[in-house]
Amino acid sequence: MNTLRTLIAVCFAAACAYSVQAQTGRSEQVKDSTLNRTVVVEQEYIPHITDVRKMDVLPRVEQPVATSRMVRYADELRPVSRVPSSAMPSYSGNEEQPDATRGYLQAGYGNRGNVEALASYLLDISRKDRLLLQADFGGMSGKRPLPVGASDWESYDYRTRVVLGYSHDFARLSFDVNGRFGLSNFNYRPTWYNGKQQFLSGGGEVGVRSTDASLPLQYCIRTGFDYYQRQNDLLHHDVQQGKVHTVGEVSGAMNDLHSVAIGFRMDNFFFQNVPFKSHTTLGLSPHFDFSGENWHLRAGANVDMAFGYGKRFYVSPDVEGRYTFAGRYVAYVRAEGGRHTADFSRLEELNPYAQLDTQPFHTYEQLNASVGLKAAPVDGLWLHFFGGYQRLRDDIEAVASTLSGTYHYDWVSFMQGDTQNAYAGFALRYDYRRLFAFGGDVTYRHWDADEASCDPMLYYKPMVEGNACLEVYPLSALQVRVGFRGVKREKVGFVQVDPVCDLYAELAYELPFRLTIYAKGDNLINRRYQYYCAYEAQGVALLGGLSFRF
Repeated sequence: MNTLRTLIAVCFAAACAYSVQAQTGRSEQVKDSTLNRTVVVEQEYIPHITDVRKMDVLPRVEQPVATSRMVRYADELRPVSRVPSSAMPSYSGNEEQPDATRGYLQAGYGNRGNVEALASYLLDISRKDRLLLQADFGGMSGKRPLPVGASDWESYDYRTRVVLGYSHDFARLSFDVNGRFGLSNFNYRPTWYNGKQQFLSGGGEVGVRSTDASLPLQYCIRTGFDYYQRQNDLLHHDVQQGKVHTVGEVSGAMNDLHSVAIGFRMDNFFFQNVPFKSHTTLGLSPHFDFSGENWHLRAGANVDMAFGYGKRFYVSPDVEGRYTFAGRYVAYVRAEGGRHTADFSRLEELNPYAQLDTQPFHTYEQLNASVGLKAAPVDGLWLHFFGGYQRLRDDIEAVASTLSGTYHYDWVSFMQGDTQNAYAGFALRYDYRRLFAFGGDVTYRHWDADEASCDPMLYYKPMVEGNACLEVYPLSALQVRVGFRGVKREKVGFVQVDPVCDLYAELAYELPFRLTIYAKGDNLINRRYQYYCAYEAQGVALLGGLSFRF
């Protein structure tokens, strides 16, 4: 540990000595009035550290960066069939005038005991102090279908998430502290090894970041503790994970167009009631940014190390080039990578029903190289075309213990192996004068595993996935949304999992006194499909309720 501490100290000292302003280049966006911008309220207190929590290893379609303007909470209607949800949802809204409200309440109930309740409030205690409270509860209790050939079963699935954050602005820096709590309760299919499951999570962190642009160095650092408990697993009970994380970035500008920075992240993992090895991971990301009138170049690398478990050393690129032409088009090329930690919260996100029997390795994205074009050829229209290649070391996926025509699985567990995929796709959105809007995206991927023994990992990998949504505003107070999301899975040998075919609809009508009544339906064509391995989604799911802005 002394060696590790010395290494961290040397890296941090080097950052302070040589780093330069990086966030202007990394977060720079081309101004475009046609982009559909979204304000994420969580960013009011979460500091701006880039690329510190990369959870989704699939290629990302980037959306415009949020601004710091006043907001109103959008009456965003969420599908009700995919629970539990492990991540705290973002409470987002459209940009508004300064009289926008700061609070939001929503509650709804539907068939199969579907229920949801959301609450969020952003309080400006003073010009320098801000308090944010967010809470989310949802779930269901009712019959869900088993795979074809079996009867329905009584299922329940509830989850709760709470976040409390406080921030204070000093003369030259901003300080923030926040705490989080999460609870998931659900049961397994009949005849499974364990009848029910509970995930308990919590944590807190503190952070500071510089706000004085006149300083020669800009910095951002935060540290905290995360706790996670899994009640029942295949071989162990009350498994506990503790994680101390420290993440930051130090940067500075060489001149108005050039900058250099170094980011770092360290995670210390501890376990109880399970023979998993405690270990430490360390990541460094030095990079340079160069900008011109119509172009931007980022050149860097990700250096990742592990101590105590795995003991592996990886290097991946962090390179991006971007060129703007004709005022409405942006061409880019990008190569990136990095570690995706296999902590308990990520395992729940991948598949909450999977049993934890062995200690997983952290997934490492060795390469994710892509080229693309973003365009806004006319007002109201936004387009994005992209393609690339991705390679994952120790990819992780949930698989059934048996996969046969009987569908009598004993349990679902995690499997790891090296995978790769080539992908291509496009996304678009068109808005017309607050009368209607249409958005959609399609991505095609071709997956492959390095070893034939890892082929079951590919069963639930998406080959083609897409989403199309039409929003219509017949009246100024009425919003109607109809959409379809589909996922066709990779065919591996003679095995191909049934595709996801989800037709959904949402309706919201704004009443006086900032009240909104809403209704939504999911899986309206009552198709059988699985978001998670061996678990069918609900049939037709309907939910209605009220929301209130204040």
